[in-house]
Amino acid sequence: MTDKPFITAIVEGGRLRPASRYDAEQLARYDNGAKVNLRITAPRHGGRHRLYWATLQTVFETLPEGRRFPSVQALHDAIKIELGVVNYVATLSGEILVQPGSTSFDKMAEPEFREFLDRALELISTELMPGVNPDDIRRETAARYGKDAA
Repeated sequence: MTDKPFITAIVEGGRLRPASRYDAEQLARYDNGAKVNLRITAPRHGGRHRLYWATLQTVFETLPEGRRFPSVQALHDAIKIELGVVNYVATLSGEILVQPGSTSFDKMAEPEFREFLDRALELISTELMPGVNPDDIRRETAARYGKDAA
């Protein structure tokens, strides 16, 4: 048995409870009142991830001339930069460059991605598709790609 068990817990009322019998057994190895260190992560919501990419595809296809991006990935990068999801890189000459950061599953936890998605939809509705409500964007995406994308 490992000295550092991996367990899954469920948040209820600001407290954690074991998600399964195994998880409870692993916790039972510790004395009552023992302090333990936790690194909290949450699995990403696949539907939210699909909603984001389906929305980008819809936006990419419907943007008017002059507001187009060369690819959906370029649109994604522009949104990340605008929302501050960036990395700063120094060149050998000392110049500081801004590069898009990552929203990958292993780089952005579910709570952060949920906030990123909400902010991205707001940005799209104000900067790229003025006057379009973020909730309408969600509904349009779900209608176009199915409920799995919403």
